[in-house]
Amino acid sequence: MPQYTNGLLIEELLAFSRALTIQIPDPITVKDPAEALGQRPFQVVGDLMELGRIGFEDDPVESETTSKVAKKYGCETKRQG
Repeated sequence: MPQYTNGLLIEELLAFSRALTIQIPDPITVKDPAEALGQRPFQVVGDLMELGRIGFEDDPVESETTSKVAKKYGCETKRQG
């Protein structure tokens, strides 16, 4: 059952409060987008699995894949540097 507060879904509030663009380092590991998105690394690993990729917290991730995961949470990515 969805959780609401003041008529809004909790997930909507979380998405609204996140930055629209996240900074990602080079090279990128699974934990980098997880931290930037406010998610736990295991959640991002699950998102990667949905995209047909398997990764662990310190494994590298392609920037295109990172962008797909970020879009799921309503964010765009920008490379640092």
